[in-house]
Amino acid sequence: TPKTGVSRRKFLIGAGVLGASLGLGSGTLFSTRKAGLAHAAGSGDTDFLFIGAGHNSLSCAMLLAKAGHKVLILEGASEIGGCAKTKEVTLPGFKHDLYAANIGLFMGSATFNDFGKDLFKEGFKPVVSDAPMASVFPDNTGMAIYKDADKTYNSFKEVSQHDADAWLDLLSYFKKTSPHFLPFFQVQMPSFAAFRMGFSAVRKLGVKGSYELAQMLMKSPREYTRYWFDHPKTRALFTPWAMHLDYGPDVSGGAAFPFVEPPIYFNYGMPLSQGGVGNLIKSMANIVKKHGGAIETGQKVDHILIKNGRAVGVQTADGRKIHAQKAVIANVNPHALVDQLIDPAQ
Repeated sequence: TPKTGVSRRKFLIGAGVLGASLGLGSGTLFSTRKAGLAHAAGSGDTDFLFIGAGHNSLSCAMLLAKAGHKVLILEGASEIGGCAKTKEVTLPGFKHDLYAANIGLFMGSATFNDFGKDLFKEGFKPVVSDAPMASVFPDNTGMAIYKDADKTYNSFKEVSQHDADAWLDLLSYFKKTSPHFLPFFQVQMPSFAAFRMGFSAVRKLGVKGSYELAQMLMKSPREYTRYWFDHPKTRALFTPWAMHLDYGPDVSGGAAFPFVEPPIYFNYGMPLSQGGVGNLIKSMANIVKKHGGAIETGQKVDHILIKNGRAVGVQTADGRKIHAQKAVIANVNPHALVDQLIDPAQ
């Protein structure tokens, strides 16, 4: 059985290939749009007005507040964090992350690169699990992916020898192809940089290899797991990762996360926030406030104010109108934004 020698120090390198989800926290992205954001649209109560106090809003607000802009975040709930909340829901002192827990994407993001030291000062501390993935089944059995190569191989082997060997083939294929497609997640689409990356990938993988990789990424989660594995239990270990991005089992393109996440966390472990993901959220909020930003909870936005085809502010459920001089940034479900917060007539 195989052995790997990936050090824990290399974790951030591995996580870095996943860090595309917090693009609003990227200095590069901000610099490309700075000119567009800088123009004023009359007087306002704040420069940038955020709807929702999830981690994406906080990430963007940290960047803007540090750059000297006036920011205000409105959160309809009584607590900030969105789906990143930690609560004592069973026994006193025993904390659960209610929704999100895995912070691998965040640890590889430009936001963490820019604000990591500040977050540490505010109390955030990442820890790494060496048993990142597991599934349990109705027959009281289970299987898992560990950072330990032998334990992982044996876990697969107990279910299926074929699948244990297929896992090694998958790792080899990921190692070969990942340097050529993961960088796409961190560039603007479409762009010359993306075209250049695509040309480089074809040159290094060949036309046939590039075509096969594209086919792999465009598979549905069910097609992907059936391509690699025979046993339903092995497939069940991988398929749920697609659901993290709201891909059902039969949605094309849903193979990306099941393809990327297991090898990454096998090599580098799964990062968590010590004390719960809520500690990360608190640290981010503290940074926003230290740079002059404001966060208000219990402020449900009823609708966005539109003037001449441009968002200029919001009106809250209690009738309060708040205007933004430069931009309104909505960190909400797209359906809620289009169907509930924007008047179709405007």
